[in-house]
Amino acid sequence: MAEEIRLWGTRRTSAPSRPEYPEIYPETDDRHWYDLEYAGWGVAKAGLPASPRDGPAGKRIIAIHHLEGHPYMTGYDLGMAREAERFGISLEIAHSEWDSEIEAGLVESAIASRPDLIVFVPENTAEGTALLRRINEAGIPVVASNLLPEAEGHRYCLAWTGPDDWGQFRLIARKFAELLGGEGGYCLVDHMPGSSAFYARKWAVLTELARIAPRMELLDSAATSLRTDTTRATVLAWAERFGARLRGIISADDSLAQLGINQALAEAGREDIVRVACGATSMGLRFLREGSLAAITAQSPELDGALPIRVAVDWWNGLDVEAVRYLPIDLVERDGIEDFLLMRQGEPDIDLDALAHMVADCDAKGVDRFFRDLGHRFGHGHPIAEEWFRGFSIELLSRLDSIARSAEISTAALAGGYEGLFKQLFQQRSPTDTLAWLEGVARQVMAAAGERSHSCVPLGDRLRLFIDGHWREPLSLKLLSGRFGMSAAYLGKVFKEETGQSFATYLNERRIREAERILATRRVKAKDVALAVGYSDANYFYNVFRKVTGRYPSELQGREGE
Repeated sequence: MAEEIRLWGTRRTSAPSRPEYPEIYPETDDRHWYDLEYAGWGVAKAGLPASPRDGPAGKRIIAIHHLEGHPYMTGYDLGMAREAERFGISLEIAHSEWDSEIEAGLVESAIASRPDLIVFVPENTAEGTALLRRINEAGIPVVASNLLPEAEGHRYCLAWTGPDDWGQFRLIARKFAELLGGEGGYCLVDHMPGSSAFYARKWAVLTELARIAPRMELLDSAATSLRTDTTRATVLAWAERFGARLRGIISADDSLAQLGINQALAEAGREDIVRVACGATSMGLRFLREGSLAAITAQSPELDGALPIRVAVDWWNGLDVEAVRYLPIDLVERDGIEDFLLMRQGEPDIDLDALAHMVADCDAKGVDRFFRDLGHRFGHGHPIAEEWFRGFSIELLSRLDSIARSAEISTAALAGGYEGLFKQLFQQRSPTDTLAWLEGVARQVMAAAGERSHSCVPLGDRLRLFIDGHWREPLSLKLLSGRFGMSAAYLGKVFKEETGQSFATYLNERRIREAERILATRRVKAKDVALAVGYSDANYFYNVFRKVTGRYPSELQGREGE
């Protein structure tokens, strides 16, 4: 029996209707905060640049965010860097250190250097709008991330990615109420005032507890700049001031601020106080293991950093990107740490080039082994991000379709044509069914390719035959990549291994041999010969001709070919 594949999905796919006048509701009513919680939903975009539809490889991103060295943002940077490397993107990261003047200067500097895209984490919910507008007016695509800008700011960015802070803190509030038995006094350590996280991590808690645990009492809340020393002093004062009335503390940060909370409660002899926090950094997970934290939000900093890069990749590939892409919502408790650590490792790196090669070469045993191993990896207790699995499935099916087209197999004969294939993909009932269906399509393509050619021709030979038939046309490994369903780098590697020559060397030699024949038999201008054999740049043709033959075109004719 196939192992069941578990997906780690996001919760929200739509927003509720907006109250006509949110401001008339009290602050303890979640409707009061609608415009902050659902900023970005249904906002009309303003003059966004069109996607070049040429893929992410070789692109350059500048990321600007507020804090270097904080454990969460360190993980965020790592997630960005890993995802950028995966897609061949050059990434530069700049930090404003919560200084609005530095932030504005970094934005201007980034605009001046003309990157392909900017990832921007606004320090302030309102002030970030002007900077997003500035980037938009400069014609540079921007993805906002991590901290929410106000609704107007969403008009100027391709998308916003980050944690569903409101949803997460309602969830952590429910766990907190459960731990305290629905009664008693508590305090809040707030996030930086003015940021979206400040509003969400305070008012999501207060509105949720007012609804589900009206007997719980907010004793005090304080913004401590998330500093260990300031937080420690604040909590020591709370312990002395409120005594036994203080039964729990909710923190907007599970690392440096939480360290200050733990130090203060240890000094005050109040280890009985229940603590929950926003996470999940390595420091927060350590506190969870030790028992000084009862629960944290399953907010992976690495995935938070990866999401804006994924949006950029989708956009460069010409896909529609949703206006808001949340991190998954969940909690981590002591007994769930190992599962969460698996999720933080990121999604597995699957070699689809190898699969495409095996299908094209009719390697039935290799295809069987690939899908068997894939099912084991996906089903072996490692939850997979829902949006990643969806994208992976689409990419795998696209590769199979490319192989069918390159072998001149009618996709209609396989499963109802290109649109029919994708319709069937989206109709699969579970991830396990999806994987089994994809394996069936792979076998169909493999069988059809073998039947059409009576025997599968090795990939290197098919590449050489294709070049021999199309060498006069514009050719590149990138072009062949789309046709053969494999990456350009992989095709270049296979061609070199199976023919002993690089793609460029083989193509150039094939063209130059024809150019020699033309020049030796006809009196024709060298620039016309260049065009005839596939070179649009005459100077480049001269250089290649000289490199391959050791002569110039004019020497072969005995006169200037111009």
